[in-house]
Amino acid sequence: MSCDCLAKYTDEDSKVLKMAERLAMAEQTDYVIYKYEGKKYFDRKECWQKAGSPGESITLICYI
Repeated sequence: MSCDCLAKYTDEDSKVLKMAERLAMAEQTDYVIYKYEGKKYFDRKECWQKAGSPGESITLICYI
């Protein structure tokens, strides 16, 4: 599986959560929302881990 590890960012908390949930369902994979240098980001869990788990994990969106 290829990993285009580009962190996605938005400044609204609810929008971050909604987008991460949508992508988790669409891509059938887990996503993590994390805070890094004062900003909130979300990315695939595997990509976030591959990058060394930067920042502080806030929420894990699990695809079921």
